[in-house]
Amino acid sequence: CDSTRNGPSNYCTNSIKTSKYTAVNFIFKNLWVQFHRLANVYFVFAGVLECIPQVTMTNGVPTYAMPLAFVLGITAIKDALEDYARHKADDEENDRVTKCFDRGSNSFVDTKWSRVKVGDIIRLQNRDLVPADMAMISSSVENGLLYSMTANLDGETNLKLRKVNEEAALDTSTKVSSLNSECGKLYGYIDCQSPNGDINNYDASLVKTTPNGEVLGEDSKIALGRENMLLRGCQLRNTNWAVGIILATGKDT
Repeated sequence: CDSTRNGPSNYCTNSIKTSKYTAVNFIFKNLWVQFHRLANVYFVFAGVLECIPQVTMTNGVPTYAMPLAFVLGITAIKDALEDYARHKADDEENDRVTKCFDRGSNSFVDTKWSRVKVGDIIRLQNRDLVPADMAMISSSVENGLLYSMTANLDGETNLKLRKVNEEAALDTSTKVSSLNSECGKLYGYIDCQSPNGDINNYDASLVKTTPNGEVLGEDSKIALGRENMLLRGCQLRNTNWAVGIILATGKDT
């Protein structure tokens, strides 16, 4: 539960990229994509044949050149506008801000989604979007219950009930100062399954340790399931706040 110890594991960043092109590679990559269309290849071949007087009736003038250039140009403009919209959407997503626990100041600080790492402890407020896949360890609702909306994942707008495992829950009141203190005392690691596309099942276990990495006895291993998780893109609802540990980021979510 400390992102600074996860460096050697080379987890992917939480930054996302859905755009296809950059200013440098747009012309070459876009032409490469367009010439994968059989119709464009056909007109290029026909245009080349028109340049050979012996096999054409156009006296070597490639009459297909202008229509083909027009089609390629219009398609390139359309692709450029669509990719520009993707760049803007990526920047908006990566620049969202969440509350991440900083052990140096023993408090939650504003952090961009793109800087969130595996092992970070994140605090969500009501109606916040989840920045990455998380295992929940505290909630403002009694008995560790919390609610989430998964419309961004499965299109369902009804609220899903999630809960904090009693054994993994932080011993804290709703006071922010107490919450910060408990997060500062939390050390451990999470053994979980590899990233996959199944959003309905998840198996993991939280093992609490000392700051030096020593396991706190045989009873320190706590089982976690799908009901204890919030996935990236979900929205926290009807819950003042909730705290969780990041399990997967970026393309692994």
